[in-house]
Amino acid sequence: MKQNSHDETAHQLSKEHASYILITCDKAGTDGRMQVQMSYEGDPDLVSCLIDGAKDVISQEQDEVQELEPLRLVK
Repeated sequence: MKQNSHDETAHQLSKEHASYILITCDKAGTDGRMQVQMSYEGDPDLVSCLIDGAKDVISQEQDEVQELEPLRLVK
């Protein structure tokens, strides 16, 4: 994602939402490094709650995937 694209998306989000968090990560370069950018707007406490909520959702989804019984081949 171009830096311009990140900035444009953040600008659009700020027009449409009271609070937002935008995290972007470009594809890794040949040296393995990735450009990561984060923008947010709104009340810092609300932004913190949004981040915590997102982490909880991701953790719950990971737990659900890990709870699935592995596939077994049946002959």
